[in-house]
Amino acid sequence: MDADRVFSYEFEKSPEDNSAQTSQRLQRISKRFLFIQSALLYSSSEGQRRIRCHNIAIPMTASINDAYEFLDISATSHLLLRKALSRFDRVPNIE
Repeated sequence: MDADRVFSYEFEKSPEDNSAQTSQRLQRISKRFLFIQSALLYSSSEGQRRIRCHNIAIPMTASINDAYEFLDISATSHLLLRKALSRFDRVPNIE
């Protein structure tokens, strides 16, 4: 991995489960942050295998303006371009 590599994640809010256990658990969860943990397994140039673990707490907001204020324009436009181009692979050929 080098500094020029980027990962992107897409999250969807799942439909709420109506069970009592789930609702009690959701009440205990802080809705001020989204916590993400990811791990990367790689091999060093000497052949050693390493695991790099990343943890991040992303602050949540109720204001859409706050979300767009700190948006990384370059990364977001690249992600949207890649998603648009991936749709062209699925378009049937018309001859």
